Amino acid sequence: MDQKHQVEDILAAAGLPLTCLQASLFMEELWKRYTRPAILKGTFAFAMPPDKPLHLVSVKDMGRVAAQVVAAPDEFVGRAVPLAGDALTPVQLAAAFSAAQRHAPPVAYKHLPAWPFWLLNRDLYRICRFYSTQARTAWGMATLWVGYGIDAEACRARFGLQSFAEFLEETSWGDASIPPLS
Repeated sequence: MDQKHQVEDILAAAGLPLTCLQASLFMEELWKRYTRPAILKGTFAFAMPPDKPLHLVSVKDMGRVAAQVVAAPDEFVGRAVPLAGDALTPVQLAAAFSAAQRHAPPVAYKHLPAWPFWLLNRDLYRICRFYSTQARTAWGMATLWVGYGIDAEACRARFGLQSFAEFLEETSWGDASIPPLS
């Protein structure tokens, strides 16, 4: 995660006309083969406190915002634009999955500690820690890229981003016959 910020900082220091779209967690990540099958069976396991909101944005929405930014460069050049279409706690995410799955067993949230990921996959460990910490500083200003401070409602109003429930409906989450993404 820090590498993305380092690239932003390098480009900004070079004086390039720059707008950084800062994605929160992509909603599509929850469609992956390492997440979706367990959720469809009733368990949403994640290394994040159950009461801490996770900020989410769809890939499709990132593309739509990029088009808006390109169409209005004077408004956006020199800015970092943190994006989230929704901000839900893991418990709220489990409830959203349950609602989308309709007739499946209800989905329960299971908190995983982050430390085992340190032993298995350092990058995954850093991602887990990233989603459990607060904002950082970039370009000499506080930035909300980490999440936990992004106003998802304002993002939806400003850019027309979809909520997580809308994403689940649009992608037919409840249809267990659709295979997960690789």
